Amino acid sequence: MVAIFIFQNYVAPSIMPSFVSDFYLISGGQGINGVFTGEIYRVITSVFMHGGVIHLAFNMLAYYFMGNIVEGYFSRYYYFLILFVVSVGASLVSIFSNPTNTPAIGASGMIYGLFGVIVIFATELGVELKNFVGIIIVNLGLSFAIPGIDWHAHVGGVVTGIILSLVLKNLARR
Repeated sequence: MVAIFIFQNYVAPSIMPSFVSDFYLISGGQGINGVFTGEIYRVITSVFMHGGVIHLAFNMLAYYFMGNIVEGYFSRYYYFLILFVVSVGASLVSIFSNPTNTPAIGASGMIYGLFGVIVIFATELGVELKNFVGIIIVNLGLSFAIPGIDWHAHVGGVVTGIILSLVLKNLARR
């Protein structure tokens, strides 16, 4: 994500001026380029892009802590599967619940998906759930309080992470 951020902000503008707008996640709208016009890749590419150094730094810090908790428990295959599924889930909720033509970028939907996974696998991961739920509540509260944050993707990430984790737990019991 850091490499893509550097490319997005320092390399692409000179060689591919529309790079950022070509990879944004854009909700609704048939008259613009976006997922609904066949550019399905935007569901994933938007996760790797960020709106500034602070946006990137906060997401990478959260990803470092949440990702290390989850990655240490699951195999590499399942970890990447989790990252992919929660990213897609967060993006789809963003697309279908934001006003038409709302652009969105960032990895926070994926990170919130990791929150959902940690809630369901708290015991296995050695996480004290009551402390962790407070962290999620504070972060979701900030999502609603700060203008310009796509809280739809955050909620979509948590819900997708919980649903995916319940499926994985059910499969493990078989």
